[in-house]
Amino acid sequence: MCNATNGGVVFAVAAGNSGADAAGSIPAAYDDTVITVSATMEGDDWPSWSNWGDDPADWTTNDSAPVAIAAPGVSVLSTWNDGGYNTISGTSMASPHVAGAIALYLASNPQAADYSAFTNARAALLGAAEETSGNFSNTSGNPHDEDFLDAGGL
Repeated sequence: MCNATNGGVVFAVAAGNSGADAAGSIPAAYDDTVITVSATMEGDDWPSWSNWGDDPADWTTNDSAPVAIAAPGVSVLSTWNDGGYNTISGTSMASPHVAGAIALYLASNPQAADYSAFTNARAALLGAAEETSGNFSNTSGNPHDEDFLDAGGL
C-alpha cells in the first residue's frame, strides 16, 4: 500500500463495523497511506456499530487510527453478488462514496493526480467536509470526531 500511495494511488477504506477504535482494523490503521471512512445514518448521526478514531487534527499522536471522514453507510442500495441489488449497511458502503469523491476531485484537478495525490485528495476532502464538532448530535455512544463528506464542496 505504501508503494501504491507513493505512486499516486489513493485508498478510501472502511473503518470497520464493531463500534470500536479503528486502530484495530486493517487497513484502516494504516493512517499514513489510506483515507479511513466511518458511516453516517439518517439524521446526520453515526450508527453505534461504526468504528471511530482520532480527530484528524490529532493525527500526530498515533494513539489511535485517524478516521478521516464519514459518509452515508446505512441502508445503501448497491449491486449484489447474485447480479441484482440489495440494501445493506456498513462502513464498506460508506467508503465508496469517498472513493467517488476522490475520483471526481482528481479528474477535476489533474495537477493533483501525481505522486502526492493522497496528500492532495485528503486535504481537499477534509477542507470541503462539513464540520460536525458541536453541530450534530452523536447518539452512537462512541467518540466520533470526523466530519461529514461534502462531495459538492470539492
